[in-house]
Amino acid sequence: MKSNSQLSAQDVWADIATVRQNKPLVHCITNLVVTNFTANVLLACGAAPVMAHAHEEVQDMAGIAQGLLLNIGTLDPYWVQSMKLAFAAAQKRGIPVVIDPVGAGATSYRNQALEELLQQGMPAVVQEQIAPALLAWSEAAADSVARSARWQRASMTFGLDGHEWNEELVLQRYELLFEAGFVAESWGDGDAVPAGQLLPGMAMSNDHRRILATGMARLRAKIKYRPVVFELMPEEFSLLQLQQTVEALAGRGLHKQNFRRLIEQQALVEETGQMTMAGAGRPAKLFRFRRNVMLERAIVGNKLPLARSH
Repeated sequence: MKSNSQLSAQDVWADIATVRQNKPLVHCITNLVVTNFTANVLLACGAAPVMAHAHEEVQDMAGIAQGLLLNIGTLDPYWVQSMKLAFAAAQKRGIPVVIDPVGAGATSYRNQALEELLQQGMPAVVQEQIAPALLAWSEAAADSVARSARWQRASMTFGLDGHEWNEELVLQRYELLFEAGFVAESWGDGDAVPAGQLLPGMAMSNDHRRILATGMARLRAKIKYRPVVFELMPEEFSLLQLQQTVEALAGRGLHKQNFRRLIEQQALVEETGQMTMAGAGRPAKLFRFRRNVMLERAIVGNKLPLARSH
């Protein structure tokens, strides 16, 4: 992802050209004032906008769209619930979600609605278990300075209180949970662990989980500038196996159709002519990386099958 200061006109035009080529369906739940304007801009860019906010259909609509736009300019409880339902469906599928926080900070109701929307995109284990545990740990600090420092660290590490989630902070998250006593490795063999103290997760001997966290963090950083996935895949693989590997490396889900479209556009793989017979479902085509891709994989600019975030 490029910062705004690095985004060139060529980058913007390349994105528009991609939209025009793919003609994505964009589900919009937006401010009444800009509904027509939003639809016209999306049409001009080559997308197919659909404005739908009825509870009875928003999940189905987000289930077939390639993107979701939420604009909180016009709020009432019905629209907020529509946005939550659509957001949950979009998150489940891994499609891009854009939230336009119109008027954020103006009223407590608007702030609460925005916070609830942002929590929709948070993994359930973070929202329901890790965040409350870290808040209690922060509040248990000796003084206000220590309490503030603990919570700030927790918020930045786990993407709480408006902080952006950083998939590279794998080791920092483990170290924080270790320090707070929420993982089994924090306790000795003879220690009495308080009931409900430990968070879900499989313990590892010695410092193996710390080693694993370090490796994951380095891979997630490296995947952004070097296609390390090439070194991790077998000679032949299905597109599902490739997507699952990239998702594990990137630390986030990817929309199936968008992922496969990117693979096709970048001409990364070619069919082997063989099918996989593993699993109970239909046989899947097997692919391999194209020979010239393998030869050029160390060259700067050889892109990964990850869409740029916005």
